Amino acid sequence: MSDFFNLMLSFLGFSARPLRLRRSFPFLTIGIAWAIVAAGLLLPIRGAYGAGVRVLTCDEGRVRLIYEPDALERTPLRTDSGPMDRLRIAGAGQTSREGWPSVPAQRVLVGIPLDVEVQVRVVEFTSSVKEGYRVAPAPRSEAVGVDGERFAVERYVRDEAAYQQDRFWPEASVIGEKPSFLRDQRVVELVFYPVRFNPVRGEILRCERMLVDVIFRRGADKSPVRNPKFNIQNFQEERFYRGIIVNYEGAREWRRMRRAKKVAAARPFASGTWVKIKVLDDGMVRVTGADLLEAGVDLSGVDPKTIRIYYGGG
Repeated sequence: MSDFFNLMLSFLGFSARPLRLRRSFPFLTIGIAWAIVAAGLLLPIRGAYGAGVRVLTCDEGRVRLIYEPDALERTPLRTDSGPMDRLRIAGAGQTSREGWPSVPAQRVLVGIPLDVEVQVRVVEFTSSVKEGYRVAPAPRSEAVGVDGERFAVERYVRDEAAYQQDRFWPEASVIGEKPSFLRDQRVVELVFYPVRFNPVRGEILRCERMLVDVIFRRGADKSPVRNPKFNIQNFQEERFYRGIIVNYEGAREWRRMRRAKKVAAARPFASGTWVKIKVLDDGMVRVTGADLLEAGVDLSGVDPKTIRIYYGGG
């Protein structure tokens, strides 16, 4: 079982040592797949949502956020390209484009109205430039066979074209993705890059504080759309929303109204022969074949195993 947990940690980016994959765990593939989905590794960034991000205002026109990243951690790392630096910020994820510099990245989901277009604008930006860095690339995983068994090994190999660019990467300190829906909540994902790296100059641009507006654009003839009948019906679902949407309180009434699915009412007495029995006293009641004959039931085609008695509608 320890191999399973080591494997999970490897996919979450916490281990760089070889890992043994045992064929005796058939559930391993399923477990890995769910771990990848849960950690967001199908996206180009690894990590949790929202650390260091706070909401200052949330109204019909905008959401203003402030991002103050935690301290930068720098540790040495031996790679295929020689000794390099691994950069981490507590609570943030990492860019994971193979061969490109791996820098911290912080994702956050912002709830937005149903009827708007979104513009992301940096209002204030405080930063500093530091020299003398060799940022390690995002690793790639390779399968290695030893004595008939398979190992997963992470290799840190630079993409030389990426490391020859004389500019800071990523290109922006924050980007906004295309709006989408998280169940009934319309959202836009922002990605903050608190550290950007120039591989030619060996410099990093370190963000210390960033003020960002998510601005809502709607037509002049449109009024804000809200769901005034919003009420909490599923506390588990609300806990999910609260844990992942940074402006949960302000965005709740922007959700689309969930339409109740029409379910055709079952009519168990629509076909077949049925007898209504009226019971006047408490206790055991016996129904005989003679009683059924008296009620007009033809017993010649009745299989006793198929007889059912319903009480109170069920």
